[in-house]
Amino acid sequence: MISFLFQHSRRGEKSRLWSARIRLDEWPKSRTFPLHVTDKRVADQKLRDLVSELERETHGVGIPRPTREAWRTPLTTHHAAFLKAGAAANLSERTLIKYRFSLPLLFTRCRWTTIRDVTPASFTKWRDASGLAPKSVNDLLGSMRTFLLWMKRERLILVDPLADVRKVANPDVGSFRRALSVDDVRRLLEKSPTHRARVYLTMIYTGLRRAN
Repeated sequence: MISFLFQHSRRGEKSRLWSARIRLDEWPKSRTFPLHVTDKRVADQKLRDLVSELERETHGVGIPRPTREAWRTPLTTHHAAFLKAGAAANLSERTLIKYRFSLPLLFTRCRWTTIRDVTPASFTKWRDASGLAPKSVNDLLGSMRTFLLWMKRERLILVDPLADVRKVANPDVGSFRRALSVDDVRRLLEKSPTHRARVYLTMIYTGLRRAN
């Protein structure tokens, strides 16, 4: 087993908060856990408690059987069951398509194979290096949280592993398209060819929208 404390460094500056890296003998790779404390003595105690908790979890002590079995089941299998449940609940086809394609993409990008792999550290590491817009990563997080909520209701997990992950700030929120003013409409019709002006007039007077 491997377990130790460390402080992240970013741009040459060391974080004040402690994190733990742990690898139990049964795990194929180590995992990182943010401890959210600045005092090393407190962090050391949290590390010991965390190792004890993870060992009990790994060996199934006090864990319901469905949850233990879910740990060994590929996320793709859970994902298929999630989509089936969504269809049975009459979710819209657009919503199902979103979950069908976005979640496996996130599994691959974050290198998640089973639910054991889903950690705040693995998600934020991918998110910070993804280069995606805030809305895109927030939408992916929202889809994943919905999937995890379903798993929790089905007793496949006891807690949401991403519960402490917050959405990133999105400076574009609130910059919605506004309706055209009368003057805007007049200028649009004056500058447009006749055949396009007729289409614009139809949309304006009937309220027709692209998604209609």
